[in-house]
Amino acid sequence: PAAGGDGMTRRERLEAKIEKREEWAAGRRSKAADLYRYTDRYRGDVAFNTQPGHIPERARVIRATDRAYEHGKMADHHRSVADGIAHQLEASIFSDDPDAPERLRERIAGLGQERDRAKQINKEIKKGPGWEARLASAGLTMTDKEKADLLSVARHQPYLADKKTGLPVFPSYHLSNLGGNIRRLKERLEQVEHRRAQETT
Repeated sequence: PAAGGDGMTRRERLEAKIEKREEWAAGRRSKAADLYRYTDRYRGDVAFNTQPGHIPERARVIRATDRAYEHGKMADHHRSVADGIAHQLEASIFSDDPDAPERLRERIAGLGQERDRAKQINKEIKKGPGWEARLASAGLTMTDKEKADLLSVARHQPYLADKKTGLPVFPSYHLSNLGGNIRRLKERLEQVEHRRAQETT
């Protein structure tokens, strides 16, 4: 597959960024721990914390505590960025992923199934009461997400309910969005397969 000027795929570059952020976070955590160990020795020292003769030393301890806190904040920041990149990697399909065509086909098939399910659920709901039993008899059990989506329509978009039954259904834009995503992924799949065919010739 095509790679960047550094010879790495996009996924590999992002994985390297995660590793670097994790290294930075670990370094900051280590510095914070060292500083906290230094300041802890004075935590219960009443004389040190109250007598005027220790003012310069107390100032150093306060500065060390502040630095430890800042190191901890930066460690949390690097960890958060690493987690964000990891989430992106998990959810994304990059064109230069070795298994990009297979994953794109799986995503397309999954969205197609989701659209078909929504259409079938709408069809049974529009027939009126008893729709859940009809779905069950057809072997279709609604997922928690599907139930939550219909509940959201009932609560926040009641004007999109079925006009005849008054029951919440998946709105037309929901089906249109799924269709648009399917078309977009199919176009990407064609591009990836075309590019790879050119690379092998």
